[in-house]
Amino acid sequence: MPDPVVGLGQPVEMHLDVAFADGEVATVSAVELSIEDDAGAAKVNVYLPLEFKTIDDPGMVTLTVADIGSQVLAIEGTLEIMWYMAGVDPADDPGLASSTLLGGDKFKGLAGGGAISYWIRWTAPNDVASLGDYTAGGNAHVLDAPGGTNILPITAVPFSIQLSYPDPL
Repeated sequence: MPDPVVGLGQPVEMHLDVAFADGEVATVSAVELSIEDDAGAAKVNVYLPLEFKTIDDPGMVTLTVADIGSQVLAIEGTLEIMWYMAGVDPADDPGLASSTLLGGDKFKGLAGGGAISYWIRWTAPNDVASLGDYTAGGNAHVLDAPGGTNILPITAVPFSIQLSYPDPL
C-alpha cells in the first residue's frame, strides 16, 4: 500500500489498537502516539486517553499546542481523538501493579479478546514548513508483575504520511 499523500491543511486519519487476548489481564499505564518528520523531529508526542469508554459512549477530545503538559509532550497542528474499549473491561486484579501514570488502569480481555481502539485525525499546520514526509507510530506501556514497564510497539495506520500541496480543483 503506498504512503497516503495528503494536501497541506487537510487531515490525516489513523487507527491504533491495543489488543487483548481472551482473559488477558494487564495494567496499561499509557498508550503513546508519535508523529515525526523525516529528520526525526517530533510533531506529535502524546499519551492517549485511557478512560474507560464503550462504542455506545466513546470518548472524544481535541488537542492543540495549548494542551502541552504531562500528557501532551509535543503537538503541531490539531489532533482529534476518539476512543473506546470493545471486548475489554476494567479489571480489579490485586496481583497487578497499579499504573504509574495518570489515567492508566488495569484491563481484562473478555471472551474472544478485545481491544482499546483509537481513531485519530491529525491536521498539520497549514504552512509551507509542514510539507514533507512523516512517520506515525505508537507504544503501549504495560506494567509487569515486579513493577517494571514493558514498552510494546504498536503501529499506527497509516504508518507513513506525505504532506503536499493540495490538488488544484
